[in-house]
Amino acid sequence: MRYLKYVALFLLVDALATLAYLAVSFVAVKSNANSYPLAILWGDENEIGSETERRIAYAIEVWKSGDRSRPFFCIGGARPVRGYFGSQVLTERLVAAGVPPEQIYKGSGSNDTISNLSELAGATRARGVRNVVVVTDRLQAMRIAWFLHVPDGLEIDWSLYSFRQAVPRFGVFELWRRIHYEWVALLSLLVPDSMRRSIIDRFRS
Repeated sequence: MRYLKYVALFLLVDALATLAYLAVSFVAVKSNANSYPLAILWGDENEIGSETERRIAYAIEVWKSGDRSRPFFCIGGARPVRGYFGSQVLTERLVAAGVPPEQIYKGSGSNDTISNLSELAGATRARGVRNVVVVTDRLQAMRIAWFLHVPDGLEIDWSLYSFRQAVPRFGVFELWRRIHYEWVALLSLLVPDSMRRSIIDRFRS
């Protein structure tokens, strides 16, 4: 019986911490979709899933409602051993939605948020771009804004999809899982960079 109390206490603390983290994300970063080029970051651990689908759907919505001549940067999702490149999938989906191929620039080698930022910085620098609007969810945006180093020369604004209006829909359990994934990502920053990179490359190859 005593163990059940500990389990119940753990579940209560976890639920409160999850809600608190979610609440903080609403004040940590704000959407500011303007006339800058758009960038979309891959959002799934392996092949395309619900998180990346949400980002694609929202990115297309943002593009259609704004300046359709602005370029798109598609970044992340490299799984080279399997010959799978998320940036290519993003590009194909945007083209299918009507984005002109000549407006799309895709990366090819990044497979986590830190390498996404590095690749995005290189791609924008090569094209004389300094400011970009990154399409993502507010949880990843908060991790980038608060805990990661944005490469020099790259300035980021955010275009954040709504959890309530996201397509595919965001269930309560998936939101719980998504927040816990963010906690694991934050804990990984405590691991030496060479070890962290080795682990990521092993599981995302």
